[in-house]
Amino acid sequence: INYVTRKILFELDSASGQLQSLAYDWINHVLYYSYTDTPFNYIKACDYPSASFHYTVFSSKTDNPSVLAVNPKLRYLYWIDQGQFSRLERSNLDGSNRTTLISNDILSPTDLFIDIRTGDIYWSDNIKDRLEKCDWDGKNRRVI
Repeated sequence: INYVTRKILFELDSASGQLQSLAYDWINHVLYYSYTDTPFNYIKACDYPSASFHYTVFSSKTDNPSVLAVNPKLRYLYWIDQGQFSRLERSNLDGSNRTTLISNDILSPTDLFIDIRTGDIYWSDNIKDRLEKCDWDGKNRRVI
């Protein structure tokens, strides 16, 4: 809901859908959102604040993109997949060129943050009880 105009920006496709995450691209004015609606999991986008168009960036029955972050300067969308095998992924803002950045030694990632100045990616892992980071391209992974 846009609280200034009290306009509903979007509604999930069904009553059983569950919103999981939001991320905003302030350069292109696009709001990204992930949600699950059995049997599919989605990443979708809409222009903000008008919400005049929506499009699907990603959909899957097996992957579960649950936490989103966007780096509009580098034009990348990042997400944590909490599907069968947890991983950190990246794509272009339109969903093309999907790339797995981190897939080993990641058990229960829950938070995601992008340092826009450096491009570094930070995430937490509840099972490992630690905070980690890597470069924008998945290299130089380290525990903080």
